[in-house]
Amino acid sequence: MSGLPSATIIAATVGILGSAWNSGGQAMLSILAVPGLLSTTSPVHPQSIAQQWAGIYNRGKVLGPQTAVLSLLGYTYLAYQNKSQGRPWHVFVGAAVISIAIVPFTIVVMNPTNQALLQAAEGANNLGSEAVSQLLLKWKDLNLMRSFFPLAGAALGFYGLVAKMRWTVGGL
Repeated sequence: MSGLPSATIIAATVGILGSAWNSGGQAMLSILAVPGLLSTTSPVHPQSIAQQWAGIYNRGKVLGPQTAVLSLLGYTYLAYQNKSQGRPWHVFVGAAVISIAIVPFTIVVMNPTNQALLQAAEGANNLGSEAVSQLLLKWKDLNLMRSFFPLAGAALGFYGLVAKMRWTVGGL
């Protein structure tokens, strides 16, 4: 990243790696954690499986949004910097919006499933094994879809960084 100011390098690193890390973390929950929860060979009370999921969920709901906000800040700085230099900046706004889109997706699309699983973890809805398994499978699919938002943000941010490097080195 020769020729780029340190602040640009830091902002790009925070934005792109934050988005990529968030995407990977989300995807691995769907690819590894939920199938692991559902792969028990001996009977497990559905509330116990829901409680295990709730433990994962409660950790993720703290760390995921923090990482999304860090990415948002990195991309916002890059957009501001490019706009103030008269260079294309919309790509970084797009990266920011796509990366942070996991928040409204979670609230609007995933919340009913999240709430049902949290209630199952508390024993409030007396769901059987099959119902809890179906909720976990639904959550797994929705969560995997959600993981593509920050991945797309990271790709767009990387594209913007490469273009910025070309402008800086090429004198455009």
